[in-house]
Amino acid sequence: MAEERSQEELDLIDSRYHRASGFRVTDIAFLGIRYNELRGVVTGDCEDWIGDVRAGTDGAEVRFHLGYAAFMSGLWRSPSGRCFVSMSLGPGLAGPTMFVNRDVGADGAMGRWTEFQFPHRGTLAGVWGLADDCVYAWGSASRGGPHHFYRFDSSSWLPLAAPDFMVTALHGCSEDHLVAVGIEGQISVFDGQRWVRVGSPTNEYLTAVHVESPGVTFAVGRRGNLYEGSPYGWGKVAEGPRMPTGEGVPLHAVATWRGEVWVGAGVAGLFKRTGTGIHLECVDPTATALCLDAREQLIAACLYKIVGTDDGSTFETVAELALRDYRAGRFLTEW
Repeated sequence: MAEERSQEELDLIDSRYHRASGFRVTDIAFLGIRYNELRGVVTGDCEDWIGDVRAGTDGAEVRFHLGYAAFMSGLWRSPSGRCFVSMSLGPGLAGPTMFVNRDVGADGAMGRWTEFQFPHRGTLAGVWGLADDCVYAWGSASRGGPHHFYRFDSSSWLPLAAPDFMVTALHGCSEDHLVAVGIEGQISVFDGQRWVRVGSPTNEYLTAVHVESPGVTFAVGRRGNLYEGSPYGWGKVAEGPRMPTGEGVPLHAVATWRGEVWVGAGVAGLFKRTGTGIHLECVDPTATALCLDAREQLIAACLYKIVGTDDGSTFETVAELALRDYRAGRFLTEW
């Protein structure tokens, strides 16, 4: 009976990816999580792993670096290869933590992670940057605050003024133009000196934001809507796929790449906006995108694989089910 229960528990463990960052899909860092399908993602009862993909002589090589019984909330890889991974409080950690690796794809990189502990209580909700010496991290003690915002200057994390809400995503086009979005549709713009709240067209939980230029920004949310912002204000411009009930499928990611707006709709697939249409077109239903990185290639972290494209129509797949296979036969947190 014990063996049957043990096998049943193993059968309930699922693995999926939720972050990927880099310029090409064969030169990225990523995050993958293992969890019990019935209990969901619970700190101390799940595993989050940092991995990387690099080009090898026999194709793409997948490596796993660090695994923790906690949720890693964000990942960003800089142009030089430096990798930043944010994590909230987990077993064995004194508080919100950032892991930094100078070149995650190099030989021997798996043993070269540096830990930075943050002084505030609560979460470290994400990380994103513009350059090696211009990386931002944010977090909150609770929904009501206090809220925290930091900048990495290549050696240390410096506290800055924070938006006055719990930030869910951040993006920008320069140090003088960052946009943060929040759990109740909040939008705030940073001009290099201070954050300024702007009028929002929704109270939807906004999951992602992408700044194309100071005059063009896009955001998506859990109710399946795409919003566009400009100096003249924000408004809803398109809808994603609908469920049979008529409710929108949650949207998880947005990016502009090669003049088009791309949207990750999770289980519904990868979409893009055609022209100024009010509906999104499905480009690949198998690319169950939860995260997008739009630099040299468009890269999507999907539930069970990571894909990249040079042309928006042909996709290269890496790391398919790699975390599942790497941890096959092991119970959660069985290190």
